[in-house]
Amino acid sequence: MGRRYQALALALGLCVGLTGCGASVSGLSPVDTEAVIAAQDLSPEHENPSTGKSLRSNAPTHVQVPARQNGLPPILSSIRTNDKVVFLTVDDGYSSNPATATILERVGVPVTSFLTQAAITENREYFRTISESDGQAIQNHSVSHPHMPALSQAAQEAQICTTSKDFKEWTGTRPWMFRPPYGASNDATQRAAKACGIDYLVNWSVSLPAGHLRYQKGDKLKPGDIILTHWRDDLPRHLKRALRDVRRQGFKIGALQDYLPAK
Repeated sequence: MGRRYQALALALGLCVGLTGCGASVSGLSPVDTEAVIAAQDLSPEHENPSTGKSLRSNAPTHVQVPARQNGLPPILSSIRTNDKVVFLTVDDGYSSNPATATILERVGVPVTSFLTQAAITENREYFRTISESDGQAIQNHSVSHPHMPALSQAAQEAQICTTSKDFKEWTGTRPWMFRPPYGASNDATQRAAKACGIDYLVNWSVSLPAGHLRYQKGDKLKPGDIILTHWRDDLPRHLKRALRDVRRQGFKIGALQDYLPAK
């Protein structure tokens, strides 16, 4: 079988298995076509040496688990470590592009999904498949993505606890990380998170809004940086470029849950 047909078969298999679309070869949608291209670009014959499964970091031999802040879950934007490792986190869940799944499967890096309950009403199997494939638990990003400080503590608890309960029933694992929408939180958010069994509030230090990494401080990656991006239709081409940049700077992608274990 030629390389292009191998890529096509892989992409269509992901499309059927992850999204249920089952398009024919002659009637590929734009999203399916993008999956074909991504699969072909990352096939062994075409894989760029700046990516590849060597980009995944080994599990750490020792971690310094962040302490609580005044008895409440700590708010983190990065991880304290000397390891040359950064962390890939992806938010919301409005897009389930099979091309993104193809890249993650081919490159083999761990990704932590912070999912919004309201965003995944029709594409849950896509995210569970990715989670089970790379062994990373799905984490909490609220029910409806509100600005948390504008809510009472009770309303914040409803946003966090409802999602955690739902995700526990769905995946079998209760989330222990919460990403406040927009990175906005207050003391009530921390108290609500604690009441819902959350161990850490996780923000970010680097973002990928489009084709290039953007740094909150400086102009390059630092050990322990947490990278934020979103499940969106244009993520595949931006993700490939970002992963090459991570490798070029001498870093690997680590599993966030190895450094922030459930307590």
